[in-house]
Amino acid sequence: MENIQFDENAKVNLYNPLFDVMRNELNIAIQQTVAEMVEKDMSAAAIGLKIDVTTGRHMIAERGAPTGMREAMSIMIGYKVGSTLQTKSETKGDVVSKTSPKELVLDDLGNLYMVSHEEASGQLSMFNSWDEYRQAMMQ
Repeated sequence: MENIQFDENAKVNLYNPLFDVMRNELNIAIQQTVAEMVEKDMSAAAIGLKIDVTTGRHMIAERGAPTGMREAMSIMIGYKVGSTLQTKSETKGDVVSKTSPKELVLDDLGNLYMVSHEEASGQLSMFNSWDEYRQAMMQ
């Protein structure tokens, strides 16, 4: 993916802002579990975090592509946080879902990013196309 400017916050890692809700849910589970253990004088508990990751390839429309279409890799990430004492509680949500699609892109250094289709196509803003950006860089 040459000449695409990636936002470091889009990198595929736990610190990506897309994971904020999941990290917060895990944090809440830890706090609640420890508080309940103290309250009930319990000495053991378990907290589980399950993350489901699915990728897929599909064709999407792109004006600059020779055929008007290009192949994109999509990603969906869901999670479940659960704690087990004498009672069980859990929360569930999506980090990336089908309704908020992200494209999985690899840069020249081998880093993976979760970006929008527009960003993967090189569009810098709603007013700039990738062709306009390349022309501006060549001047």
